[in-house]
Amino acid sequence: MIRPVLALILSCFAASASAQDARAIHPPVQFGSGDSRIVNFNAMTTGAKVDNYYAGGANSLGEIGPDYQYVFLDDDWVTFQSPSQPQQGNMAYSLSGMGSVNFLAGLTTGLNFDYASDANTTVSIYADFDGTGTLLASYLLMANNPSAASSRFAAAGQFATSDQFGFVALAFAGTARSLVIASAPGAFTWDNVTFGSLQPGGVPEPEGWALLILGFGAAGAVMRCRAVSAPGALTARHR
Repeated sequence: MIRPVLALILSCFAASASAQDARAIHPPVQFGSGDSRIVNFNAMTTGAKVDNYYAGGANSLGEIGPDYQYVFLDDDWVTFQSPSQPQQGNMAYSLSGMGSVNFLAGLTTGLNFDYASDANTTVSIYADFDGTGTLLASYLLMANNPSAASSRFAAAGQFATSDQFGFVALAFAGTARSLVIASAPGAFTWDNVTFGSLQPGGVPEPEGWALLILGFGAAGAVMRCRAVSAPGALTARHR
């Protein structure tokens, strides 16, 4: 019964929007500083620069994203897939090594993510936009992927190896408006970023099939939860 209904929905959508890419269709999002969202970069075409995608704007390829009120440093965060782990989907690395994210609606509590880096990286969280205002917290993430250093740009700027990933949860007090990393150019990669929570999870990023259903007023979401051994503290694990 489910398959015929889904087929009907898909056929109706194709008739009304056959010229549009499903990745470019997102319902409006009402988002506040107390909410948490997962950013996994998977709905974008590999190789796109994130730019304003997560603020309801466009990435470097013109794809329109959900309005989570997150603005990534323009022309810096690049999506890619690891040749050694293509099943993981897209990740994003900072081309300059000084990538930032502005939180237009503010951010509270903290954030968590998986990361790989062949250089030590500092993550600093600020009360104002663009890394200004009061420093709310700063964390040093140790290099955990030294094998990537010599082959990082071997495949058109993509990591040739990225199987060494750690998990971190970073807490802060107050309301943050920006996050800034300080690393080597192209060294820091992250994925499965949950903004606004110390626990992995939150509301998943819309995928292509889910957007089709959302367009007709029915939403489906898949939540992935992983236990954190010490919520509120900087923790690490490998996947």
